[in-house]
Amino acid sequence: MNESSARLSSGGAAALVTSGAPKPPVRFRSYVFGLHLEANRQLPGLIAAATHVAPDLRLWLGAVPSRFAEQDQVRSPLGSNLSRDPSSTSRVTVWTDKDFIRIVFEDGTEFFVNRSGTEIWATWPDSLTLEDTATYLLGPIFSIVLRLRGTISLHASAVRIGDVAVAFIGPQGAGKSTTAAFFATAGHSVLTMISPRSSTVAPSSRSSRLIPG
Repeated sequence: MNESSARLSSGGAAALVTSGAPKPPVRFRSYVFGLHLEANRQLPGLIAAATHVAPDLRLWLGAVPSRFAEQDQVRSPLGSNLSRDPSSTSRVTVWTDKDFIRIVFEDGTEFFVNRSGTEIWATWPDSLTLEDTATYLLGPIFSIVLRLRGTISLHASAVRIGDVAVAFIGPQGAGKSTTAAFFATAGHSVLTMISPRSSTVAPSSRSSRLIPG
């Protein structure tokens, strides 16, 4: 991996275990959103990818970039020369500089993304799990990564009907996932990521989430 990382305890950024260049990671390969992903830990529900294909994106779980290895720098955006983005809200805070985007959610889950969209670092509090972190990763974080790589991802669900993909676009709660689930029960494949620039659809994770009610 290009940027050396500081490895943290399983869970969040509370305890620094090692810093500087890490040992070579255990490599778990997946194919998600049209990208070949290499991670140092296995993510649940992703499509396995061939190991001989060069990865498009590398993921460090339980780690931060070495530049932010000191705890006071990780917790203090001023100490790390990151500036707060005006798009920040009470639920998510974003800091940026010329090399990184740092995203911190209100529950303490934290991500760093490099500006080329080729590496992601993620940490989370001990009270949360890898599965919790994957929800952010496979949603808003991958939207940021795809945009950095020149792809606009839509807030939509998509299914394959015959030889074409049909997308359902709408605001939260409009029934996009419910509609896709209906087509899935009728035997159609559910697709997830849509690229308007190339008019293509790429698979995401294997699971779809529906909220009862």
